[in-house]
Amino acid sequence: MRRMDFPRAAVLTAGALVLALALAGCGGGGRTSNDDAREAAELARAKPKSALDVEADRAAATAEAPGAAGPAVLAGDAPEAKQLPADVQEALKGSVEPWLFAWRAALGTFRATELANTGSRALVEDDVVPFDGNAEGQDLRLLYLATPSPGGAVLLDPHLEWTLSGEAGRVRATRGGWPGVEMIDLTTHIRQRVLEAKGPGARIDGAVWLDERRFVVFAAERLVPNPWRGGPVVYLVDLASRRVTRFAGPGCEYRAYREVGSGFDRRFRAGLPGVGFESSLAKN
Repeated sequence: MRRMDFPRAAVLTAGALVLALALAGCGGGGRTSNDDAREAAELARAKPKSALDVEADRAAATAEAPGAAGPAVLAGDAPEAKQLPADVQEALKGSVEPWLFAWRAALGTFRATELANTGSRALVEDDVVPFDGNAEGQDLRLLYLATPSPGGAVLLDPHLEWTLSGEAGRVRATRGGWPGVEMIDLTTHIRQRVLEAKGPGARIDGAVWLDERRFVVFAAERLVPNPWRGGPVVYLVDLASRRVTRFAGPGCEYRAYREVGSGFDRRFRAGLPGVGFESSLAKN
């Protein structure tokens, strides 16, 4: 009869399985559940934590842990009274996730509930000028950069640091000046500066309408000057109350902050395949 040769790994695995069963049947030769717990803890410490592991640890340390009772607030979340309003968080579902995921690369984990209200201000009425749709470059801005409200009567221009020139099909984009956001009312033909992202490395990463009277601006700013830390910031603009409210998230060191910004910049450029970007960029 021909002898069957099995791979050595399979033989060892089978032997280990027999030994494990034997130990289980006879009490493990004195091995206790405490031994198993210590071994599991040592293995957990040796394994590098992923973002999902960090998120699971946060959940286990809060009211969402099995058997716990109380409000479902995760470790690191802002107090409920300072979080984005519940209806805003609901309206952002489907549009905020890519922004959150992008920041998790630098922060390890990041949830919208970590954004905390830092105060509000009134829209500056003096920052209103007539809107001339025939001015040079305006047609390109409306075509490539503007975001219309649900009803189409108001436009957001959240990329003021970019200047477009040329004509459709041969458009060049040059960066210069401070990032900012303007609002264009097509009914009254006025434009108004809503935000200007000043400060080292500050930027605007986009904007999204919640409804006809509210929109959110995704930004990034320096949060702590020394040692330098910067992070995600959201502005909630309410045109009905004429208020701008700022919500700031956790921070990271400068290198990680810049890497997140570079990722947003790549996605912005990839979203405009018909635009040629100048290689020399002015730094804010």
